[in-house]
Amino acid sequence: MQVSQYRGVLYLQYFLLFVDLFVNAFCDLLRLDNVTQLVLFIIQDISQIFATIVMFLMFFNTYVFQAGLVGYLITKFKFTIAILFLYFMLCVGLHIWTVTLRWNNVDAYIWHNGYQALYVFQRVGKSVLLKFLPLVLSLPKNEIGIMYGILAKGNDKFKKAEKSGQTGQSLK
Repeated sequence: MQVSQYRGVLYLQYFLLFVDLFVNAFCDLLRLDNVTQLVLFIIQDISQIFATIVMFLMFFNTYVFQAGLVGYLITKFKFTIAILFLYFMLCVGLHIWTVTLRWNNVDAYIWHNGYQALYVFQRVGKSVLLKFLPLVLSLPKNEIGIMYGILAKGNDKFKKAEKSGQTGQSLK
């Protein structure tokens, strides 16, 4: 990937995270109707799914993935992947619980202890996701750092490929 393409991916990640942040910030204020809140929750979940797709597309573009070291790539980013999926599950759980509690009465008081705990965990997960995801996945130095990190460990497969000038596709 060229450096100019990384800029576009970074802006796309920021846009998807902004949509997610907007829905988190204003979903309680825009609860005029059940359908409005349900549509906002669906938009938030779809933006999270797209952010996940973009993250995995970035993985597929790395030299490490093309060389067949998917396990190493997943091990390297397991914390980011885990946070992303945990946050998605927290959001879906919070959305289902919110819609269930407010479906009959939009202005009902729903702040029970369990609901408050899930609400706080979901918001904390969002702050962790905002901090790590776009910066970890969209900078070109991470791809280079992973590639040279493997080379520095003395992997014979990469040393032979580097000497012979083979690409990642011919290493399989």
